[in-house]
Amino acid sequence: MLLTTCEILYTGVTFTVTVRLMSNVLDLQTTYQAILEAARDGRFISYGDLAQANGAKWQKVRRTMNYHLGDLVEIAADRGWPMPSAIVVNKQNLETGTLD
Repeated sequence: MLLTTCEILYTGVTFTVTVRLMSNVLDLQTTYQAILEAARDGRFISYGDLAQANGAKWQKVRRTMNYHLGDLVEIAADRGWPMPSAIVVNKQNLETGTLD
């Protein structure tokens, strides 16, 4: 398993974390910022939107997205942050936020 370090900016503080490298396309900071922006706008965000925010096609990253979000959830849980993936839903559930 390959590991990499990345930085996550949360409430003005930058945290350096080590995570699994599951994709060379998905970036935790980019994903976190996209989720944070959606939360601030009071809306849900789709997995495809997160892929697009990272400059990737959903079809290319759909298998690694769960691991990627899992790393982000783990970082948040370790630090007592809100669960960032709580507003990430399938595209057809953007209006309601229903989880499948």
